[in-house]
Amino acid sequence: MKSGFNKRQVALAAVAALGTLALSSSPTVATAAGKIAGKYVAGDFHNHTTCSDGSISMQKLVNKSTATWGLDWFVQAGHGGNGNRNCTLVEDESLATPVYPLTAQGPQTTWQSTTPSIAPKGLANGSSPNQNMWRWQSIQEFQYPLIEYLSANKNLPLFIGVESVVAGHEHASMSIINGQIPLALDSAVLPTAPVVAANTSRYTALGNANALAQWEYCFDRNDTDTSRGNATVGTSFVAGGNNWNCAVTGSLNAGDVSWSATAQKLIPAGGAGTGTKGHLKTLEAIKWMAQNAPTGSYYVPAHLERAGPFNPDGNNGFNIEHLRNFNNTAPAIAFGFETQPGHG
Repeated sequence: MKSGFNKRQVALAAVAALGTLALSSSPTVATAAGKIAGKYVAGDFHNHTTCSDGSISMQKLVNKSTATWGLDWFVQAGHGGNGNRNCTLVEDESLATPVYPLTAQGPQTTWQSTTPSIAPKGLANGSSPNQNMWRWQSIQEFQYPLIEYLSANKNLPLFIGVESVVAGHEHASMSIINGQIPLALDSAVLPTAPVVAANTSRYTALGNANALAQWEYCFDRNDTDTSRGNATVGTSFVAGGNNWNCAVTGSLNAGDVSWSATAQKLIPAGGAGTGTKGHLKTLEAIKWMAQNAPTGSYYVPAHLERAGPFNPDGNNGFNIEHLRNFNNTAPAIAFGFETQPGHG
């Protein structure tokens, strides 16, 4: 399809615009004199579907956000961790498309009960047909392909993100858009029928959310998978998977007492010092973003005090010093916070 805008440029412009908020009080920022007036655009990067703890499909959420509420851009972001429901199945004919048609199943259907069946990867927990799928897999293999298809089909800048469950704290809205909505999508011809095969997305994406999926595996507190992003048979890993390594350049990595050689990531022990160790892991997460997606990522803490003040021995809220630590680690990525008692 041919769009009236370059979605990749819109994405980078949106991230850049967010980043300038962190610099708004700097005396070195140029004045607006002589500048061409810009345009405010409205969007949303904190929302949920049945893939996490929401109640509707991705299609219905995107439709409400863009068609009903008129948002200019949208990032679909569920909680990190896992979930057993398939949010790519639509509720009714009004949401159906040629590639994601209405079936006898809806977004409350579990992944394993979907026709054809979809098998969770990694060290999945739960019992069939209700096993949970890790968020890294749902992002990489199912949610991103759908959001790319909807972006092209609706000619709108749509992306995948995460409301991360933060190590040492509560939640933060974030995404890494590197790889998402590639330039090739602007001239692509969309398929007219779905791919129908077990363990396969109904749409074959041109781009990917691999960086976001890896970040979620590596750094989300709720992602306790140790598979390195691989399929498993029992507790044995299957060759040919992601084989992720969560090391951060210049950090201790394997020299850190929290490092898991099996998972190739930091897994801080519980008990005394949980919050402090978790906060240090989150700083590594932001450092990883700065190293791997310096102009294509954002990290915005949410509902700062809903879980109370920071607890060095638990996973509670954020104090001012923690926001400063985030911003010092990556000033153009970690900035601001979501306001209001809950979200905003």
